[in-house]
Amino acid sequence: MLRHGRYTLLYASLRIGLCGLGTGAHSAGVGWIGSTDVQQKDDGKFMRINVYSQELTNEIVHLEKKSNTGVVYHAAQIVLHSSEYLHHPPEDDDRSAVTFWLPKSSYRRESMAKAFERIAEIFRSAGPGGLD
Repeated sequence: MLRHGRYTLLYASLRIGLCGLGTGAHSAGVGWIGSTDVQQKDDGKFMRINVYSQELTNEIVHLEKKSNTGVVYHAAQIVLHSSEYLHHPPEDDDRSAVTFWLPKSSYRRESMAKAFERIAEIFRSAGPGGLD
């Protein structure tokens, strides 16, 4: 919860951590943290991304990029709300987005899919509150 003047904003924080995989490679772990955890000091291994309810849209984009090495990368992107006053002309689409690049292995893809299913459960079951 964030207080700004007379308004209270409710938000969820997505915590992305890096955990070593033996040879120095890294793997992203995702989990939700509550407002009490926001007060705690991180040890530098986590990055918190706040997306406020007023920025949420239902616009989801599947990205596919081929690198110069021939590897094809896929991502799911959540496009965030942006004021139309910022885009002149309207074709100037430089809106912010949160992009989740898919892991290669089916095990890690399924693990992340389950994490996003948990997020969906929270959206559906959380009590009333927040702003639109």
